[in-house]
Amino acid sequence: MRLLRQVVAVLAMSCAVVPGWASTLTEHQAVAYALENSGSLELAATDLAMQARSDRYGWNGLLPTVQATATLNRNNAVPASLSGLYQNPYVSFVGGISASWNFNPALITNIELSHKQYEAGMISYEQQRQQTIRDVRKMFYGLLLQQMSIDLQRESLDMTKARLDQAQENFQAGYVPELTVLQARTIYDNAVASLLKQEQAFLQQKRTFAMLLGMPVDETYSLDGDISTDFFEIDSASLLSSLDGRFDISSLAKQAEVLKVQEKALRQQINVPTLSLSASYQPVVMDVSKDWGGTIAPTVKNYSDNGGVSVTVAMNLTNFLPASSARQGLQDVRENISKLALSGYVLRQNATVEILNLIASLEQSRLAIENSDRSIELARKVYDLTEQSYRYGATELLDVRDAQMQLDQAKLGKLSEQYTYLSALLDLEYAIQRSIIE
Repeated sequence: MRLLRQVVAVLAMSCAVVPGWASTLTEHQAVAYALENSGSLELAATDLAMQARSDRYGWNGLLPTVQATATLNRNNAVPASLSGLYQNPYVSFVGGISASWNFNPALITNIELSHKQYEAGMISYEQQRQQTIRDVRKMFYGLLLQQMSIDLQRESLDMTKARLDQAQENFQAGYVPELTVLQARTIYDNAVASLLKQEQAFLQQKRTFAMLLGMPVDETYSLDGDISTDFFEIDSASLLSSLDGRFDISSLAKQAEVLKVQEKALRQQINVPTLSLSASYQPVVMDVSKDWGGTIAPTVKNYSDNGGVSVTVAMNLTNFLPASSARQGLQDVRENISKLALSGYVLRQNATVEILNLIASLEQSRLAIENSDRSIELARKVYDLTEQSYRYGATELLDVRDAQMQLDQAKLGKLSEQYTYLSALLDLEYAIQRSIIE
């Protein structure tokens, strides 16, 4: 009884240290909560928002550069040629406003590049979103499996306690020796310790699940659901015909598009000259203490404009050399495009193997579940006969315990195979990006 009191105490403390409200989560509620609060998904959404902003303002490379300046300068000494015109020292003012605009067709291509990168970011975000949904569903059913396993152990513990009580009554009545009571007590204490360990592990997994959902890890909640026993018809030919919808393959294809646009931009930067337009206005006042628009001497004005307008066409001839950094960068991009093409072939092969393996796992689990039904029925008959034989004194208590463990293992084995089937089914849905479970 001491171990049982420890179990109750641990559960009570677990409830006592958890503030807030208790909630019941279904599979759909857990998925919805994760999509709203998952930290990893929020980070992916932030990255996508940054890429969306870059796409929205991708045209800003076409904006001119406009700059305004104002300078006051105090000289240290007046030049000898101006000693008769200015006192020592004097302060001059130089202002300026300038605008310049550079154009190369690569600037237009960079706008397209920003959009392609945003599309690649959308694929990455959706991949993270679907992966979160899959992980939440798999862990939800994994917790259900643990919960059902604990329920089985509790039922087994109740029967073990009943046999202990019966053994004590029979001992007091003189029907069985004290050894029978001690055996029953040992079996019961071991069962309590095993249940305590399972419940502790279950609480830890629930905290991990809460963290995955974005829920406070000290939040209390219960699960509402069951592990499906439905089987689904899988057409391997149909599944293998839709590989283009996979996130890894579509992401690789989008990366290839991004590299092709980068290659186009680099070629334009190398082979097309850049047009530069500039205009400036730069007023200069030699001495701010004198009339800004006046004349100090017949040949010297206190004010002048040093601005101007220019048109320049520039071509970087170094970029035509095969060993130049620009040419080498262009060659790197081309080689990466070739590598992606080879990677796409390997990725399709791996995807085919993954899907076929998942289909094989589903079939294996289906057969195991069907065999589990027969095993449970057989183990139940063995247990009933052993229990009946024990009541008549024909078998030992340990035989009953062994028969009960075999029945529990058969039930747990079926639940485990059901979870394996469902888990493989969820992985298959993610692998083909198509819903199978309606």
